[in-house]
Amino acid sequence: MSFSTLNYRTDPKTWQQWYPADFITESFPGQYRNWFYSLLVMATVLDGREPFRTCLGYALVRDERGEDMHKSKGNAIEFNEAADRAGVDVMRWAYCVQNPAANLNFGYALLDDVRRRVIIPLWNVVSFFTTYAALERLDFPTLLRRQPPLGVLDRWLLSRVHGLVATVRDRLDDYDPAGASRPVEAFIDDLSNWYVRRSRRRFWKSEGDADKRAAYFTLYQVLRTLTLTLAPFVPFLSERIYQDVVRSVEPRAPASVHLCDFPTADRARVDEPLNALMQAVRTLVALGRSARGRARIKVRQPLPAVLLVTRHRALRDHPELLEHLADELNVKAVRFVDDPGRYVTFAVTVRFDLLGPKFGAKVQDIARAVRALDPTAVWRTLEDEGHLAVRVGEEEVVLSREEVVARMHEAQGYAAEGQGGELVILETTLSAELVLEGQARELVHQIQTLRKASGLAVEDRIRLLHDGGLAPILRAHGAYIEREILAVEIREVRTQLPHEIQLDGTQVRVGLEPVPQPG
Repeated sequence: MSFSTLNYRTDPKTWQQWYPADFITESFPGQYRNWFYSLLVMATVLDGREPFRTCLGYALVRDERGEDMHKSKGNAIEFNEAADRAGVDVMRWAYCVQNPAANLNFGYALLDDVRRRVIIPLWNVVSFFTTYAALERLDFPTLLRRQPPLGVLDRWLLSRVHGLVATVRDRLDDYDPAGASRPVEAFIDDLSNWYVRRSRRRFWKSEGDADKRAAYFTLYQVLRTLTLTLAPFVPFLSERIYQDVVRSVEPRAPASVHLCDFPTADRARVDEPLNALMQAVRTLVALGRSARGRARIKVRQPLPAVLLVTRHRALRDHPELLEHLADELNVKAVRFVDDPGRYVTFAVTVRFDLLGPKFGAKVQDIARAVRALDPTAVWRTLEDEGHLAVRVGEEEVVLSREEVVARMHEAQGYAAEGQGGELVILETTLSAELVLEGQARELVHQIQTLRKASGLAVEDRIRLLHDGGLAPILRAHGAYIEREILAVEIREVRTQLPHEIQLDGTQVRVGLEPVPQPG
């Protein structure tokens, strides 16, 4: 208690140094009539000031089904058991991202989801960096002293991490752990599923050029900044990352991440227009993947082109971003179109089952008014605004998205998907050359799977043997295949080979032989 524990009567000078409390926290349902109430009453009677400046009250912790935990019910989880089984950092993160106003349904399914969603992706990025950095034997002190020329992905990631630091600091200053931790999850997804995946070849390519140095420079700086940002949330994981990543590069850095200052955002690094354009690219990529999936076209099969109907016209001036979009969608060309009418059409109808009870006999007039509109404009309005306004006589009628149906129909040879006014149209007619390239990409994927199953290290070179079934693909794409699978030789043999792979329904037998490297 702020009066008895701090010796209000016997040592008022010391009591004045500590009163009122800057911050207190407890479960609101259990304490608003107990501890919180007692503090307020005693302060009112004895001092006349508020006893605390900030109070965080949170809801209850219950079991996974939302029931109260009791030992007698057998659903109570003891702290040490949960800490040993799930890990204390996983538990801390589960509490941090929870809305404190809502009950937390605590259990191992929740903790497994946290591990899958946050801890494992972050650790995979760290493992990726340390693995390839060790293979490269880069001179990091020299690299960090002078920033290399950065590509658009590098500038974007540095912008995102410094924007994240600003957000986390702001939310922590406002005693908002959920508002501070949830943006971290979005950033880890950006880091793992976009930057590292899009940059993977930059790390493992053999040339030690400026592009590779920029990738290492960026990923190190981001991991360092992110680790310091995460230290208050996941102290043990952040300490491990700090020792593996930062201390191995900067031996004179503080001995522990918890001896470092919390990072300060470099506002000069934050580029909000670039952030918006990169998010637009990711949105268009997601739509393109959805269109490809509905058309049942394999992701490794190259397509002739993608046509974009987008409000983000600035993308036309960023060829580097368009290269990433084209590579992600596995298309040969990116084109912008203003009128998609040649490729897709829309059929617009109203929901009579919803509008009939609402408007009665007027529903037919509403339907005619909707049919008179340009169907593509109707689709765009519904996607942009979530409703449609139509003039019926002298009256304006506003229809919700649920009351109007805009169905899209693709022309032959095209697959499309749209959302939020953005439309992605894939050209799906394949030439013989594109079919061969798709088979080459599929072959690389299957050989990489065999490499992993065989226990080969990422840097190991191999000799690929085949029964002759790869000849057409090798004639067209042999150099690409050798480079991707780290093959020093690809040879046709007549002996029995151990592995069978399928390429567009054709069976091919292959074998992998590790090739020792000199030195």
